[in-house]
Amino acid sequence: MQPYVAGILLVVGWGVFLYSASKRWKLMTLGGNDLPMDRLGDRFAKMFKFAIAQARMPRHKWAGIAHMFIYAGAMIMLLRGLIMFARGFVAD
Repeated sequence: MQPYVAGILLVVGWGVFLYSASKRWKLMTLGGNDLPMDRLGDRFAKMFKFAIAQARMPRHKWAGIAHMFIYAGAMIMLLRGLIMFARGFVAD
């Protein structure tokens, strides 16, 4: 690919991203500056249940099973990456 074509594609890609991001930013800032800090324990418990343990996935039988395998694979790769990163700091 020619460098000028890659440059044009890069500029167009950044333009599309910035346009989309600005629309989303405007939507996020419509709500104001309210940051709820009540019931932190309850909020963390729900976050763990739904984000980490993936509690909703078994409701959708085959899609849930496929998602659980993909999620487990991603977590295994994350753990492997963290282990390899940590090994870089250990002198053998």
